[in-house]
Amino acid sequence: GWLPEEQSVAKASSSVASGPFDLHLYPWVEPRADSPHGWAVVLPAALLTPRSRGSLTLDRSDPMAASTPDHRYLSDPHDVVALSDGLDLLAGLAADPSLAPLLGRRLNPQKPNEGREAWVRRTHSHYWHPAGTAAMGLDPAHAVTAPTGRVHGIDGLVVADASLFPSVPRSTPALPVVALGELVASAIP
Repeated sequence: GWLPEEQSVAKASSSVASGPFDLHLYPWVEPRADSPHGWAVVLPAALLTPRSRGSLTLDRSDPMAASTPDHRYLSDPHDVVALSDGLDLLAGLAADPSLAPLLGRRLNPQKPNEGREAWVRRTHSHYWHPAGTAAMGLDPAHAVTAPTGRVHGIDGLVVADASLFPSVPRSTPALPVVALGELVASAIP
């Protein structure tokens, strides 16, 4: 039969949240060959306020060369704690007697003798909404781009994406990116 793949999002707070919420819990249904019925319910937690910071390296000698990202996912222990809290919330929901019979067995459980942190690191994935925090500002010593999106020190390179946000928003970044793109585009002669 038909199973919808749409999702709902719950906002939740971890034990290390610094604001109103720092997690999205967003179950969905997807086809899975390793599931007895060919479908699986996926119960992920997404951290909206990660402290881990990566980098992006450009090759100044070849502007056409691919950039080199280093995401450094989960490099800050705070992020592992927050995600673990989200997974505990989801495990509690999945164990509820009204829901557990509908979900069936776990397809990617924590291995015996595997600590929670190791399991989080092994199963972690991104949230499909990458955003950076490359600072905008007038001083190249403290900012990657000018307020117009022009990259300091690289003529002709303008950035107009989520990397210019001063902090990662507690939402999907689509609408803020459109607004930022409009602002940066208005500064291009």
